[in-house]
Amino acid sequence: MTFQDTAAGQTVSVTESYTTVYASPTTFKITLTSAVSGQGSTTSTVYILRNGTAIAVDVQGQNITGLYSSDILLSEFAGFSAEIGYGNQLGIFTGASYFHSTGTSSVTIGPTTFTVTNWAANNIPETLSSCTTNQETLSAYSLSEGIPKGSTYPLVTSMNLAGTDSTGSTFDYVITLTSITVA
Repeated sequence: MTFQDTAAGQTVSVTESYTTVYASPTTFKITLTSAVSGQGSTTSTVYILRNGTAIAVDVQGQNITGLYSSDILLSEFAGFSAEIGYGNQLGIFTGASYFHSTGTSSVTIGPTTFTVTNWAANNIPETLSSCTTNQETLSAYSLSEGIPKGSTYPLVTSMNLAGTDSTGSTFDYVITLTSITVA
Protein backbone atom coordinates (compact mmCIF):
# COMPACT_ATOMS: atom_id res chain seq x y z
CA MET A 1 0.00 0.00 0.00
CA THR A 2 1.24 3.46 -0.85
CA PHE A 3 -0.45 6.67 0.20
CA GLN A 4 0.37 10.35 0.41
CA ASP A 5 -0.67 12.63 3.25
CA THR A 6 -0.42 16.38 2.87
CA ALA A 7 -0.82 18.48 6.02
CA ALA A 8 0.30 22.06 6.61
CA GLY A 9 1.79 22.12 3.12
CA GLN A 10 4.08 19.15 3.76
CA THR A 11 3.56 15.94 1.76
CA VAL A 12 4.67 12.60 3.16
CA SER A 13 4.59 9.42 1.08
CA VAL A 14 4.38 6.10 2.92
CA THR A 15 4.82 2.72 1.23
CA GLU A 16 4.19 -0.44 3.22
CA SER A 17 3.92 -4.11 2.44
CA TYR A 18 3.89 -7.22 4.52
CA THR A 19 4.24 -10.95 4.02
CA THR A 20 2.94 -13.56 6.42
CA VAL A 21 5.90 -15.85 7.11
CA TYR A 22 3.77 -18.27 9.12
CA ALA A 23 0.47 -18.47 10.93
CA SER A 24 0.19 -20.82 13.89
CA PRO A 25 -3.05 -21.42 15.80
CA THR A 26 -2.04 -18.58 18.17
CA THR A 27 0.56 -16.40 16.42
CA PHE A 28 1.44 -14.66 13.16
CA LYS A 29 5.01 -14.02 12.09
CA ILE A 30 5.08 -11.17 9.57
CA THR A 31 7.83 -9.48 7.61
CA LEU A 32 6.98 -5.80 7.14
CA THR A 33 8.73 -3.36 4.81
CA SER A 34 8.04 0.33 5.33
CA ALA A 35 9.41 3.36 3.51
CA VAL A 36 8.69 7.00 4.34
CA SER A 37 9.73 9.73 1.92
CA GLY A 38 12.97 11.32 3.05
CA GLN A 39 13.59 8.72 5.75
CA GLY A 40 14.56 5.58 3.83
CA SER A 41 13.09 2.14 4.40
CA THR A 42 13.09 -0.47 7.14
CA THR A 43 12.30 -4.17 7.23
CA SER A 44 10.94 -5.61 10.44
CA THR A 45 9.91 -9.01 11.68
CA VAL A 46 6.75 -8.87 13.77
CA TYR A 47 5.21 -11.51 16.04
CA ILE A 48 1.52 -10.88 16.72
CA LEU A 49 -1.02 -12.93 18.64
CA ARG A 50 -4.23 -13.67 16.72
CA ASN A 51 -6.05 -11.21 19.01
CA GLY A 52 -3.82 -8.39 17.68
CA THR A 53 -1.43 -8.14 20.63
CA ALA A 54 2.18 -7.54 19.62
CA ILE A 55 4.59 -10.00 21.23
CA ALA A 56 7.85 -8.82 19.69
CA VAL A 57 9.18 -6.63 16.90
CA ASP A 58 12.65 -7.03 15.44
CA VAL A 59 13.64 -3.71 13.83
CA GLN A 60 17.08 -3.51 12.24
CA GLY A 61 18.43 -6.20 14.53
CA GLN A 62 16.95 -4.79 17.72
CA ASN A 63 14.40 -7.09 19.38
CA ILE A 64 11.69 -5.12 21.19
CA THR A 65 9.15 -6.84 23.44
CA GLY A 66 6.39 -5.93 25.87
CA LEU A 67 4.55 -2.60 25.79
CA TYR A 68 7.16 -1.00 23.56
CA SER A 69 6.53 -3.62 20.87
CA SER A 70 2.92 -2.37 20.55
CA ASP A 71 4.13 1.22 20.10
CA ILE A 72 6.69 0.15 17.50
CA LEU A 73 4.07 -1.97 15.75
CA LEU A 74 1.74 1.04 15.43
CA SER A 75 4.48 3.18 13.91
CA GLU A 76 5.67 0.37 11.61
CA PHE A 77 2.11 -0.19 10.37
CA ALA A 78 1.34 3.57 10.14
CA GLY A 79 -0.15 3.42 6.64
CA PHE A 80 -2.29 0.39 7.41
CA SER A 81 -3.25 1.92 10.77
CA ALA A 82 -4.33 5.15 9.06
CA GLU A 83 -6.52 3.23 6.60
CA ILE A 84 -8.06 1.22 9.44
CA GLY A 85 -8.77 4.44 11.33
CA TYR A 86 -10.40 6.06 8.31
CA GLY A 87 -12.40 2.91 7.60
CA ASN A 88 -13.61 2.75 11.19
CA GLN A 89 -14.72 6.40 11.03
CA LEU A 90 -16.57 6.27 7.70
CA GLY A 91 -19.88 6.72 9.52
CA ILE A 92 -18.66 10.11 10.75
CA PHE A 93 -17.36 11.18 7.34
CA THR A 94 -20.49 10.04 5.44
CA GLY A 95 -23.34 10.87 7.86
CA ALA A 96 -26.42 12.16 6.02
CA SER A 97 -26.71 15.16 8.35
CA TYR A 98 -23.53 16.64 6.87
CA PHE A 99 -22.62 14.74 3.70
CA HIS A 100 -24.16 13.13 0.62
CA SER A 101 -23.05 10.71 -2.07
CA THR A 102 -22.33 12.19 -5.47
CA GLY A 103 -22.32 8.74 -7.09
CA THR A 104 -19.85 5.99 -7.81
CA SER A 105 -16.89 5.66 -10.11
CA SER A 106 -14.32 3.06 -11.05
CA VAL A 107 -10.75 3.63 -9.87
CA THR A 108 -7.51 1.88 -10.66
CA ILE A 109 -4.96 2.18 -7.88
CA GLY A 110 -1.79 0.34 -8.75
CA PRO A 111 -2.84 -3.01 -10.22
CA THR A 112 -6.23 -2.96 -8.44
CA THR A 113 -9.48 -1.71 -10.03
CA PHE A 114 -12.68 -1.33 -8.01
CA THR A 115 -15.73 0.88 -7.52
CA VAL A 116 -15.69 3.76 -5.03
CA THR A 117 -18.47 5.93 -3.64
CA ASN A 118 -17.75 9.65 -3.81
CA TRP A 119 -18.94 12.03 -1.07
CA ALA A 120 -19.39 15.80 -0.76
CA ALA A 121 -20.46 18.12 2.05
CA ASN A 122 -24.11 19.21 2.11
CA ASN A 123 -22.87 22.78 2.65
CA ILE A 124 -19.52 24.56 2.70
CA PRO A 125 -18.75 25.80 5.25
CA GLU A 126 -20.13 22.81 7.18
CA THR A 127 -19.99 22.80 10.99
CA LEU A 128 -19.71 19.36 12.56
CA SER A 129 -20.64 18.87 16.20
CA SER A 130 -19.42 15.83 18.09
CA CYS A 131 -20.67 14.37 21.35
CA THR A 132 -17.96 16.44 23.07
CA THR A 133 -17.77 20.23 23.06
CA ASN A 134 -15.41 20.21 20.06
CA GLN A 135 -16.76 21.57 16.78
CA GLU A 136 -15.09 21.58 13.41
CA THR A 137 -16.03 23.90 10.58
CA LEU A 138 -15.05 22.47 7.21
CA SER A 139 -13.97 24.80 4.43
CA ALA A 140 -13.17 21.89 2.09
CA TYR A 141 -14.36 18.28 2.00
CA SER A 142 -14.26 15.40 -0.44
CA LEU A 143 -14.06 11.65 0.13
CA SER A 144 -13.89 8.54 -2.02
CA GLU A 145 -14.14 5.07 -0.48
CA GLY A 146 -14.73 1.52 -1.64
CA ILE A 147 -14.02 -2.15 -1.05
CA PRO A 148 -11.49 -3.77 -3.40
CA LYS A 149 -12.32 -7.20 -4.84
CA GLY A 150 -10.94 -9.91 -2.59
CA SER A 151 -11.31 -7.73 0.51
CA THR A 152 -14.11 -7.06 2.96
CA TYR A 153 -12.78 -3.80 4.39
CA PRO A 154 -13.56 -0.34 2.97
CA LEU A 155 -10.57 1.77 1.95
CA VAL A 156 -10.46 5.53 1.78
CA THR A 157 -8.87 6.14 -1.62
CA SER A 158 -8.86 9.92 -1.32
CA MET A 159 -9.87 12.49 1.27
CA ASN A 160 -9.61 16.25 1.55
CA LEU A 161 -10.50 17.85 4.89
CA ALA A 162 -9.77 21.49 5.63
CA GLY A 163 -11.14 23.93 8.17
CA THR A 164 -10.89 25.08 11.78
CA ASP A 165 -11.81 23.53 15.11
CA SER A 166 -13.37 25.10 18.20
CA THR A 167 -9.94 25.94 19.62
CA GLY A 168 -9.16 28.06 16.54
CA SER A 169 -6.64 25.59 15.14
CA THR A 170 -6.69 25.11 11.39
CA PHE A 171 -6.25 21.81 9.59
CA ASP A 172 -5.81 20.84 5.96
CA TYR A 173 -5.40 17.17 5.08
CA VAL A 174 -5.19 15.65 1.63
CA ILE A 175 -4.84 11.88 1.63
CA THR A 176 -4.45 9.88 -1.57
CA LEU A 177 -4.05 6.11 -1.80
CA THR A 178 -1.68 5.69 -4.74
CA SER A 179 -1.16 1.93 -4.86
CA ILE A 180 -2.67 -1.18 -3.35
CA THR A 181 -2.41 -4.86 -4.10
CA VAL A 182 -4.91 -7.25 -2.56
CA ALA A 183 -3.10 -10.53 -2.02
